[in-house]
Amino acid sequence: MSDDEAPVLLMCSGCRAPTPVESARVLPRWSPDVRRVWTAYRCAACTPAAIVELRTALGSGDAEIVASFYAFLEQRGFNDIDRLRALPAPEQAVYLQRIVDAIDDGRIRFDP
Repeated sequence: MSDDEAPVLLMCSGCRAPTPVESARVLPRWSPDVRRVWTAYRCAACTPAAIVELRTALGSGDAEIVASFYAFLEQRGFNDIDRLRALPAPEQAVYLQRIVDAIDDGRIRFDP
């Protein structure tokens, strides 16, 4: 970026702070209002709470939430979702939490 270009900012979905795209986190978020998982942008301060929120939503075992999370992952090019869907619910829950772990520690990152 040259000195005369404005930085690209994303608005944090949590606190509404303008956040430079380089430091914003793109996270899946279950929205009870629209009944689906969608993309949320979070600043560093709001990311931990967003991860807890995602863990709680997926940990509920609600089939609608899990299906929507799988759709979110498929839209972003993740493979093997059908294999995960075929697992018994307790095994799915373990893999879902591992996916959230990887999102939390940055092994899985989503582009805006």
